[in-house]
Formats: sequence, C-alpha cells, structure tokens
Amino acid sequence: MSEGMRISDVANLVGKSPFYLTSKNQIEKNFNQCLSAVKGLGSPLVTHKVRANENPNLLRYLGELGAGVTVCSDKELKLAIAAGINLDKIILDGVCNCKEEDLLLSVMSSETLINVGSELALNRIINVSKETKTKAKILLSMNLDDDVSSWKSSERYGIKESELSGFLETIQDNLDHIDLAGVQCLPHSKAGVDGFSKGISDQMLKVV
Repeated sequence: MSEGMRISDVANLVGKSPFYLTSKNQIEKNFNQCLSAVKGLGSPLVTHKVRANENPNLLRYLGELGAGVTVCSDKELKLAIAAGINLDKIILDGVCNCKEEDLLLSVMSSETLINVGSELALNRIINVSKETKTKAKILLSMNLDDDVSSWKSSERYGIKESELSGFLETIQDNLDHIDLAGVQCLPHSKAGVDGFSKGISDQMLKVV
C-alpha cells in the first residue's frame, strides 16, 4: 500500500509485473462510506469478503479500521484470525465448507455469526452444538426470488420465503443450541430488500 508515489516508481521498487497496488486512503474512504450508509442502525458490522482479496496486510488494516470479515472456508478463517480479526467480527458464510471440526467448534463457541442458507448447514450446526454443548449464533440467508427456474447454479443458495416456516420450526425446537440473531437478503436475490415482506418479519419475530 503506497500513497504519493508514481506507479512507475512503485514498479521499479517491486521489480516485477503485474503486481497489486492498493491505496490505504481509498480503503479508509470506502469503509467510512459504507459505515455512513448504515448509520443509525444500531451497531452495524461492515465486513470485507476475504475471498475477494485475502492479502494479510489488507485484512489487518481493515481490522484496525473496525471492519469485520466474511469467510467461506477453513483457510479464510485462519487468515482472518492470523490478521488479528476478532472472532466476534467474523461471519462464517458456508459452514459446510468448514471441514475442520475443531475450528468450527471455536467459531460456534464464540460470538461469530454463521450464515445459514440450507437445511444441510442448519443440521450440521445443530448436531455439532448438541455434541459439544455449545450455542451457535446464526443468520438466515434469504433468497427472495419466486421463480427458482431462472436461477443460475451459483444462485441456488438461500432460503425461499415458502421454506422459512420449516427452518424456523427447526430452530424453535433447538433453542438450547441455536441463537437466531437475524436475517440477510442475499445480494444476488433479484427481489432485493423490497421483497422482504411483513410476513417474513412477523415469522422471524416469533423466534428472535
């Protein structure tokens, strides 16, 4: 990360091309803009998806700014922890990609949020919680598109509104092991936030 230097001078210092050049000032500006956009919503957590850029220096700097991170695998979780990101500022997105039980346990016994978008993920969390007597804090990942036939394969993750009641019943039966912290609308969901109906809110409030 470098400020006030010509790109050609940086290239000479690096000694090879291509290379990544990042502006700390721009990162801070982008982070503050995101934070301003959710101002007034309690204590929002703005996160960086590690899969987009796993550079340890970047992760460390984002942590210093107060950002959290979203991780999708054991490797990304380890990178975040090594960069000094607190577990309570990590969101695990894709619990079924977390292969190491010890690592998953450390997440579940902390304040880490775990995104759940499938029955397989929810059942795994419940089973591990029962075995280890821990309580996992989860978010339900909603995909509000009604026409699932239009989804690409990469868009099939997420809970449809018609499936929500079944998920909530399972959670209600396992409140000793599951803490439902909230819900998210997946970014690729075409219906977006506008599709988040009062019916969904009412169902959620019965459990949250």
